[in-house]
Amino acid sequence: MLYIVTLSYVPLAVRMKTVGTVREWRGAGITAAQFRALARAGELVRVRHGVYATRAAVDSADGDP
Repeated sequence: MLYIVTLSYVPLAVRMKTVGTVREWRGAGITAAQFRALARAGELVRVRHGVYATRAAVDSADGDP
C-alpha cells in the first residue's frame, strides 16, 4: 500500500516543532503506517534509535549548537 503524504494528511503533532519517541508519536495518534510514510517522506527525522524529530524542528535547530 502506498501512502502519499501531503500537508493536509500530516497530523497536527508533526506540523509542530517537536521531538519524541516512537511511543510518544504513536500516543499522539499517528498510526504505524502513517509513521513509516512520514519517515520515508522526511517529515520525521531519526535522531537516534527510537527517537524522531519533525523536519521543522531539525531545520530550526540547524547551526545551533
